[in-house]
Amino acid sequence: MAKTSALINKETLLHICNSKQVSSQYLVTKGRFNPERLTRWMDISDSLLPTILQAKKLASCLHIPFAGLYMNPLDIPLKKIPSFRNMRTLWGTSNSDDSALNIAIIDLLSERDFLLTTSLELGDTFPTFSAPFLSVGLYLPLEELEEAVNETRACRTLEPETVISALQAVGERLDRGELDPLILRYAGPGGRREVAHIRPLLRREALEYKLAVELGIPLYSFQERPFGRTQTVPLGTLFHVTAGNVDGLPAFSAVEGLLTGNINLVKLPSGDQGLSLAVFQLLTEQEPRLAPFLYAFQIPSRDTAALRRLADLADGAVVWGGDGAVTALRQLAPPGCKLMEWGHRLSFAYLSRWEGEEDALSALAEHLIQTGGLLCSSCQVIFLDTDALGEGDAFCRSFVPLLERAADRFRAALGEKGEGSLYAWETRLEHAADRLPRTLFPGRGCSLTLREDRELELSPLHGNVLVKCLPQKALLPVLRRQKGRLQTAGLLCPAQDRPALTQLLARAGVTRIAPPGSMSRTLSGEGHDGEFPLRRYVRTVDIQEPSPDRPI
Repeated sequence: MAKTSALINKETLLHICNSKQVSSQYLVTKGRFNPERLTRWMDISDSLLPTILQAKKLASCLHIPFAGLYMNPLDIPLKKIPSFRNMRTLWGTSNSDDSALNIAIIDLLSERDFLLTTSLELGDTFPTFSAPFLSVGLYLPLEELEEAVNETRACRTLEPETVISALQAVGERLDRGELDPLILRYAGPGGRREVAHIRPLLRREALEYKLAVELGIPLYSFQERPFGRTQTVPLGTLFHVTAGNVDGLPAFSAVEGLLTGNINLVKLPSGDQGLSLAVFQLLTEQEPRLAPFLYAFQIPSRDTAALRRLADLADGAVVWGGDGAVTALRQLAPPGCKLMEWGHRLSFAYLSRWEGEEDALSALAEHLIQTGGLLCSSCQVIFLDTDALGEGDAFCRSFVPLLERAADRFRAALGEKGEGSLYAWETRLEHAADRLPRTLFPGRGCSLTLREDRELELSPLHGNVLVKCLPQKALLPVLRRQKGRLQTAGLLCPAQDRPALTQLLARAGVTRIAPPGSMSRTLSGEGHDGEFPLRRYVRTVDIQEPSPDRPI
């Protein structure tokens, strides 16, 4: 039986393909059409037509209604693909087929127009992002970015007071509840609690204290020297590559760059859900003078060509993340670009006394549940100052109820619960099959695993924690095996032992010592990984003045 031909308008088919810049090869691949037949379908002088099923598949590939293929070309209100530079491929190459991308862009433009029209009809305003928020390849070519950055460096100066005033104003809006819808959108129901921890850092006195402690001398100030003067100035342009394990980390990194007067080029992590952009929007709306010093980019890590162009503009590259991220940026950064690593770190709790310390242990349990093991400052292993596994067993039995209570109070997302349950079952199976030196203490939404070894390592995530016995005499050699990766130690001990234990931990390489429940609580003026970040983001300029004693 002969199949029914679709009496489509071939001129319309050609018009759609040309407007959307869709190649024949894309249609052949997407629709699995015979190349010769497709060529004939698109030839106006050829009488061959597709079947109805084939025409429906063509319409589906082109993202148009099937009936549109029967219309006259001029009756179809199609957008033409806008001109843009493809930043996903190496410069000078043209071997990629952008048909799928072009169709997606057309679809987005059509949806945008629909939303704008609907918004106007309803008398509402439509939210937009201002110029500082750039998507490479769509809004601003990198060549134009370089010109903008150079113009800012030549003609503008960003004073710390400008940044402090903007942050203070945003903080006051937080206090008045004006940003509650934004918090709920990006941080969920527990967002207010998280903001309460951050809010003290936005106060003027805290920011001024941070600048005084970390810089020591005011930005742009002069100091007299025997040879002349020394001035402290911004490093220049910072390229931030941030991790996605902490919500808002790109914004935090950029704010430190702004406080030191730098131009900031921020690569957003793939896991960022819009919180950092929202913060940037708030800051630039509050203080438009910040806009020329702040640029954010949504670039995939695989687009090394675009990332290298950004790195080439930078005087310093700031990287947050694991060894892979640090290595990748090291390869991208040009010679002379200062690399500032905030890399992978390990933190732990060290308990030399735990009986009768329910309040401190409850705080530790809440820390474990709230951070989920995702932060560099998250406790990965609970070390007990003992050699006796029996004491470790007794500790786990007493600590599990506290961990359960924290898990009930700070309920995890469904995905986190799934990961936790999966880990608990895997541990049980491993223990049953291999008789490994471990004991599992399961709880509701959490678990403890008592291990016989003494190594500091990553715990499973989401309330599943390792417990190990580590007497003081073995503390230093164990920790030194992780030298360069140590960060926070949550110390719980008798008051008379604290000075000696603090010194021992410091000698082992720990850069931060805090109560167990405060391991991830950030305080103004604290260092980070043993350094003051703001000092890394400035440089000194030596200025020799001509005098009779020195030749000109």
